[in-house]
Amino acid sequence: MKSIMVVRLVTALLLVNTSSLNAGTVAYPFPVSSYIDLSHLYPFSLFLEVEEPYLDLIFDEELGRFKDSSTTLAVSSDIPSGESKLLEYQFQLTRNASICNRFGQEGEAYVEDIVDVHVDNQALDEGEYSEHFKFDKVDENGFAYGENELLLTGNQIDGSGLECQGEVILVVEIVL
Repeated sequence: MKSIMVVRLVTALLLVNTSSLNAGTVAYPFPVSSYIDLSHLYPFSLFLEVEEPYLDLIFDEELGRFKDSSTTLAVSSDIPSGESKLLEYQFQLTRNASICNRFGQEGEAYVEDIVDVHVDNQALDEGEYSEHFKFDKVDENGFAYGENELLLTGNQIDGSGLECQGEVILVVEIVL
């Protein structure tokens, strides 16, 4: 009787092993995604104030270009002065567009790109970032801020009888 029980037990073990060998692979894709709310990534903000937001460029007949014109860029923040040593800021020139037409003539531009843009003597082309600047001042509320010079330098053009207009857009951002 003992030999029969052993055979049945061995048969049951073989069936278990056989069924595990016949099992197919089950695959289930787990979609992975993430979302980072950048508005909560860092709690501080920057504010850009331009001392003279509209610059009237004066044409210099002798030089054949517009005279240089500058203004102060004040980058204020809500960053406590103690934390500002860890942070810097930079500018990006997102737009530098200028166009000149002959007086009274619409349509095709006579001259384009009449000025170059500089921040603290660093030339910037459209799409480029400036060097990093430190917050080197503290306001009366204990928040860090910095000041920079925006300089527009005129390019050589034939300026007689021209009507010109342009736009420069700078963006300021925190550098972590």
